[in-house]
Amino acid sequence: MQRNERILYLLVIILISVFAILGIVLEGPIQVIQKTLSLQTQSARLISDFTLYGVGTAMFNAASVGALALLLIFHATVSLSGPTVSAILTLMGFSFFGNTLLNSVPLILGVWIASKVARKTFGSYSLIALFGTALGPLVTFVMFSLNLPFSISIPLGMVSGLAAGFILPSVAGSMLQLHQGYNLYNIGFSCGFIGLFASNLLIAANKMQGLTILVNEVFSLPLFLTIPSFSLLLILTALIIDKPKKCYTGFKEIQK
Repeated sequence: MQRNERILYLLVIILISVFAILGIVLEGPIQVIQKTLSLQTQSARLISDFTLYGVGTAMFNAASVGALALLLIFHATVSLSGPTVSAILTLMGFSFFGNTLLNSVPLILGVWIASKVARKTFGSYSLIALFGTALGPLVTFVMFSLNLPFSISIPLGMVSGLAAGFILPSVAGSMLQLHQGYNLYNIGFSCGFIGLFASNLLIAANKMQGLTILVNEVFSLPLFLTIPSFSLLLILTALIIDKPKKCYTGFKEIQK
């Protein structure tokens, strides 16, 4: 592992650890675990603000999903770089309003199965697996919102996630040809098509429910300080690794 990659690992681990510690401090160790477990069964469709269940709970949930993503990248022997760091941060962001461990794992496993069928390394599919967790609300909805017995709905939700994850690499490849790389959110774009198909199946089965927008409008100082604090950490790290002049030159280069 090269020096730059070790630094990136350290930064991501610091972020995940801070989120987990803040979650425990804000809610209490027992309470945050109980609320995080309860969060797995809550509605995850847009827009479901998880901070309504407690800011600490949302931060602890983000830390757990971020840890899952980091472990996946490590075990898939993929280097931690720009795309993989962005995937981890995206998942942690989604974990404030939709992603949970429960609804992410089936999708990741579905992509893993697809990689085995295609006889490719899971590492080459790892970004698809991570960004593909955008379909997490589908898993949660099928598991807990269809008014079916849990003995049926939970396995059905798992199968839905596995199926969506399995077809995602093929759909993503087709979507890339469609926009020729001009959409940076290619996997999200692909997930949108799969979600559209899934929603129409639910409508046909008369199982679709109306959207409910749940947004927390209460100010939270820990959340307010999160982004500027992490941004400052990134800037300071860059200045420590490289000289300020080199940082400035490199920054100008990537704007071109």
